[in-house]
Amino acid sequence: MRIALLTGDLSRKGAGVREVVEGLSVGLSGLGHTVEVFGLETSEWINGDELVWNGTQAHACQVRGPASLGYAPDMFARLRAFDPDVVHVHGIWQYPSRVALQWHAATGRPIFTSPHGMLHPMALAQARAKKWLVRRLYVDALINRSAALVGATSEEVEHIAAFRGRGSIVERPNGVVLPPDAGPLRAPAPWQGELSDEAPVMLFLGRFHHTKNLDALLDAWAFLHQAGQLHDWQLAIAGWGAAEAEAHVRTKAERIIAKGARIALTGPLFGADKHAALQNASGFILPSLNESFAISVLEAWGAKLPTLLSAACNMGFAVEGGAAFEVRTMPGDLAADIRTFLSLELAARRKMGLRGYDLVHQRFSWPVVAKLYEGLYEGGDGDVLSG
Repeated sequence: MRIALLTGDLSRKGAGVREVVEGLSVGLSGLGHTVEVFGLETSEWINGDELVWNGTQAHACQVRGPASLGYAPDMFARLRAFDPDVVHVHGIWQYPSRVALQWHAATGRPIFTSPHGMLHPMALAQARAKKWLVRRLYVDALINRSAALVGATSEEVEHIAAFRGRGSIVERPNGVVLPPDAGPLRAPAPWQGELSDEAPVMLFLGRFHHTKNLDALLDAWAFLHQAGQLHDWQLAIAGWGAAEAEAHVRTKAERIIAKGARIALTGPLFGADKHAALQNASGFILPSLNESFAISVLEAWGAKLPTLLSAACNMGFAVEGGAAFEVRTMPGDLAADIRTFLSLELAARRKMGLRGYDLVHQRFSWPVVAKLYEGLYEGGDGDVLSG
């Protein structure tokens, strides 16, 4: 089968969506399919990120006009030249969605669409005017003409159903590329020199965006430090965001550091640096207000880290199975939940990390997940949830 994956930003700033497209392309290729990726060219891609792309052949199409729209006039011709049997769109608001519709109209072949959390009510509430216009230009048509819409979690399936109201909707998890077990050898931590090597580190890894709830995490950490309840734990914050968001996080963290708390801001981490951070951490936290299916959580499980997750991470199955620890999202509640986690015996935390490791290998490695997508494209899935 010839499969085209269409998406937006192909650089590492594309974050979780980019990682899904990269990993899925390799997973499907490993099953014997011919897979090519079509996305948008950005300055980050030109200036080095093309060299660290680990997916199948990628076509970075030049963008004209506003970057937020992603108008890439040569994408359709390049897609037609590849002549796929199936197109799978990842993300919905940019021009690649329009290209998928053009291709479907020209060939009659099926489109599959993964919104990646973009139909969450909180996401829909942002940039309403722009989304109203883009819906009428091509998003509503894309959703109505897709052979199936794909949600990564049961909650996302519900959001898609509320938005669409009819048609085929299926649930498929995201996957992760698992690094080889490094054994006792560890690369230096990205926070070396800022945090003590002798004390445990809690790692936050993600974008600096209000949905990640980093403000509440910093407030909770400050409270626990002031109360003397951190038990020598330190906090490493790895990520990036808009300039204003980065400045806000840094200013707030520096105020807490000035009072004696041990916090390191590493900036964005990729590849070997990210693996080193996961290797050297003792716990992972993501107190989000809205998540589709966080790849960073799968990576933390792959590193055998006990994870602290909010209910909005949509991984209740992991909490129920003892592979994660659920935290609330308001600063006071979050502080209380972190305090409870830190009071657990080391053996209990290690057991939690091992359960996450088993879970990600059994259910979320790309060879496993790609097989599920193969069945979807071939029409052999048996889990259409509406329609």
